[in-house]
Amino acid sequence: TPLAIIQVNAHSLVQARDPQRMQEASAGLSQGVHRATHTVHQLLALTRSDADGGDDDLHALDLVTLVRDRLVLAAQIVVQREIDIEFQSPESCMLALHRESMASLIDNLVDNAVKYSPQSGQVVVRVEENKDAVRLMIADEGPGIPHELRKKVFERFFRQAGQDQAGSGLGLAIAERAATRNKAGIRLDVGLAGK
Repeated sequence: TPLAIIQVNAHSLVQARDPQRMQEASAGLSQGVHRATHTVHQLLALTRSDADGGDDDLHALDLVTLVRDRLVLAAQIVVQREIDIEFQSPESCMLALHRESMASLIDNLVDNAVKYSPQSGQVVVRVEENKDAVRLMIADEGPGIPHELRKKVFERFFRQAGQDQAGSGLGLAIAERAATRNKAGIRLDVGLAGK
């Protein structure tokens, strides 16, 4: 867990005599603090997404502007992983939304798409509007999720075996609850290049 990483590296930092070992322990400590902070933020987002919210919580917002703003905030990880993000949308798309939970939904889905795509991969984010519905689609070139696990990944703390990427197993649970709060649904499908 992130706290165990912090504890081990803090102990190593205190015990280290070698400058290189001190630097390694310091980097490990920083990584553990970062992961613990992320987990706490995810737990808070999950708790907020579970909060009862009626129609009074929904306000007219432009989904296109909200998605664009959230993509700008994801720029650091996008640049680090050299991901090409393509955003396709109409000029605007006004909907009754709960801003905080919808932002959390977008953040988690974009983060997953970027994190699980190969280095220098592509992510397509699209807002589609037709007479019956509005659809926000985020597609990536990641390995995908086996069909038999597509319901399981929405459970709290579930993580697929064999993943190298750090995570808490809360992102898709948060996204699903946020979708419900915004009177929407969420589903997993085939991504880019049939993945």
